Amino acid sequence: MSSENSTEKNARLTLSDLLGFDGTSLTVDGIPDLKGSEAYAKLQSALGVKGGPMWAAVRERIPGQLSKLLDVDGVGLLVGAWNKAQELQEFRDEKKHPPNEVNVVSLAKHTVESKHRPSLEIVANTQPIGRLEFEIGLSLILEGVELTIQAGRVKQIKPGKSTGTGKITCDGVELYKINHKLLTLPGTIDLGEGILIPAKG
Repeated sequence: MSSENSTEKNARLTLSDLLGFDGTSLTVDGIPDLKGSEAYAKLQSALGVKGGPMWAAVRERIPGQLSKLLDVDGVGLLVGAWNKAQELQEFRDEKKHPPNEVNVVSLAKHTVESKHRPSLEIVANTQPIGRLEFEIGLSLILEGVELTIQAGRVKQIKPGKSTGTGKITCDGVELYKINHKLLTLPGTIDLGEGILIPAKG
């Protein structure tokens, strides 16, 4: 089942994939100590203690929790950017492109940029005591992308060659970074009923 603003469950391209973050990219030892940061100070204040043991426990869990925070739809992010392109708008016109017509559209080399601000709530004894806020910046250079379009919907994606730059920070402290990394994306992403190409506002 799908809707105009969702993708099929079998279309598994996530923000983690687009960042090249595989869960082992960030180790506990690789996480900078946030002592002196505003986030750490808030945890200290909430605990009413120095917070050292608590921060050690939180720090140990950050890599796994980041993997969960990044397990969000990446297909929607890409299609949302592509839908702004004028070249896709003509496929909304049923007179030019009747519903039974299938078109394969090759996109020129282009850049997709995105920012995200997920957060991680810290809980002690079932009580929330603080929050770590992350900032994720992503810039993708995509070449050879092919979109299969039918009835005003993007039905299939062939991502082509992709390189990315991006980083994850917490309270201004850099946790993870990629610089012009060649990304391994699925060869073909089937969107089932597809994603509607919206009219430009």
